[in-house]
Parts: sequence; structure tokens; C-alpha cells
Amino acid sequence: MMSEKLWKLDGILRLLAGIFACLSAISLLQLACQQVLGKQAFDEGSLLYLVFASLSMHGSILFVTGIFLWLHRISWADAFGFSTPPLSRAIRFGLLAALVFLPVGMVLQEVSFRMLDWFHIATPPQAAVEEFDQASSWMSKAYLAFFAIILAPFAEEILFRGILYQGLKQIGYPRFALWSTALIFAVIHHSAVIFVPLLVLGLMLAWLYDKTNNLLASITAHSVFNAINVVLLLGDDLKKVFIKFTHS
Repeated sequence: MMSEKLWKLDGILRLLAGIFACLSAISLLQLACQQVLGKQAFDEGSLLYLVFASLSMHGSILFVTGIFLWLHRISWADAFGFSTPPLSRAIRFGLLAALVFLPVGMVLQEVSFRMLDWFHIATPPQAAVEEFDQASSWMSKAYLAFFAIILAPFAEEILFRGILYQGLKQIGYPRFALWSTALIFAVIHHSAVIFVPLLVLGLMLAWLYDKTNNLLASITAHSVFNAINVVLLLGDDLKKVFIKFTHS
């Protein structure tokens, strides 16, 4: 896999620095937009707020990675194994892994919730749940669904499994690479209830990448897992739309 030659430690550090710089630039752009529009802050749940909130990190990851690959004259397909045949195998592995993990994740989440409750630790709503609840229009909810199902899995797998996991493995620390990237992946979602399920999911996604040599498998599993959760979050809204459509 070409990524085994690409992600050296100095390159990873430069790429992370670039992501941080891009994130800072987007934050400044958001402040400038707020000034132009005469707002102290964008209304939470508005489409503009959601676009800036989601693209600040994930957009930075994809933009800086794209520049990094361009400077090294390497395609996305070669860097992350997208050209590794057969593609259908990677997609099948990802789909199967997501369906197998889903009940496991639900059990782990329920156990985590009960343990936190037993220790009287507050469990605030997950950030994703709050964002869907606060979305002020169907357009905002549609964008959140697109972000959760397409953009977030692609960007997060590129960074955590495609770059950090491969890079740390390459310098001789495979176990540290496995556990550290899964741990950070779970931590950044800011929820104690889903910490353990996401930790296990992160381990599974790294295993998928190793098994197939194609990051598409991990992206597919991540995307399917998120899609199922989005459907569950939008269940009542989707039911209303279906009833309205069938009775029109």
C-alpha cells in the first residue's frame, strides 16, 4: 500500500499543523461573515451555523489532505487503497461489519448508560442529537444527514485510520496506533454514554482497513452506522413525511 511509504512522522506533523491553521482560518472567516451580516453569532440550528460548525474540522481535514497529496503527486486512490481491487469486497466487508457492530454498540451504550446512572453521573444529550433537535428547517436537517452519512465518515476515516493509524504503525508502534487512534476517535465525540461503543467501533474500523487494504471498507462501515443512527433520530419526522406523501 502506497500509504505505508507516505505517512512519515514529519509529514504527519506538518499535515496536522496545516489542519490546525486551516481550522483557524475558517473560524476567522466565520467571524467576518457574522460582522458583515451584523450578527453576534449565527442562530444555532440555522443552515449557515451548521455549515461552519461541520466544515471547520472536517473540511480542514479534507482540504489540507488534498493539498498534501497534490504536493507529493499521489492520488487519493493510491494513498488510501481506493484502487485496491475488488472494490465490491471492501464495500461488502464494511456493510457486514456495520450490521454486526450495531447490536453490540447498542448493548455497550445501554451498559454505559446504566453504569453512569449507578454512579449518579449526569448524561447530557449527545451533540448530534441536540444538533438535529435544534435544526430550524428541513434543509438544515438534510444537511446534517449528509454530513453524518457522507462527509464525517470520509473525513474521520481519512485522518484516524488512513493517516494517524498507518503512520504510527509505520514507525513501529502497531498496538499504540490501534488503541490511541480509537481512543481519540471516541473522545472527540464528547459523550460519556457512547465513549465505549465508539472505542470499540474505532478498533473495528482499523481492523477493516488492515483486512482489506482499502479505506473504503472503514468508510462504508462508518457511513452505514451513522446512517442507521440518523434514521433513528429522524424517525418521527420521516414517518410524518411518509404519511403526508402516501395520503396526498
